[in-house]
Amino acid sequence: MMNMKYLLIFVQKYLLINQQNKINKTMDMSSLKKSLTCPHSISKILSVMKKNMIPRLNITNVATLIKRIKEYGVDKEEGLDLTVGFNPKSKEWDYQTGDNSYSGACYFYPIWGVTTIFPRSKSKDLAKEVVNQIMDQAAYY
Repeated sequence: MMNMKYLLIFVQKYLLINQQNKINKTMDMSSLKKSLTCPHSISKILSVMKKNMIPRLNITNVATLIKRIKEYGVDKEEGLDLTVGFNPKSKEWDYQTGDNSYSGACYFYPIWGVTTIFPRSKSKDLAKEVVNQIMDQAAYY
């Protein structure tokens, strides 16, 4: 069974993304924490999230992610590495910044797209690059 701490982090991450995207949420964190005591509730929550809350991997969503990363600040000289991991079977994806190698959020995804973000980079161009890398690999998966 999934560790409750990691499930909460997972849910908080996607609620935050969707709150910023102004998507109507079907649950809040207080009711979520109460419902995590029942295993049936966990599977229900995950199915709701999968249907409604996990954004699809596409150029628009990756460009939005890159814009948000740039808002936090990116070094002009070195930039910031972005890795997007994708599972073509489940259609789930995640990202990591920097060189997290084997400990990052993308390590368990079979397909990766990698780029470096600089402050003056065009978010949509980088997003196209990453999504194209992923789709090229997904064709062989």
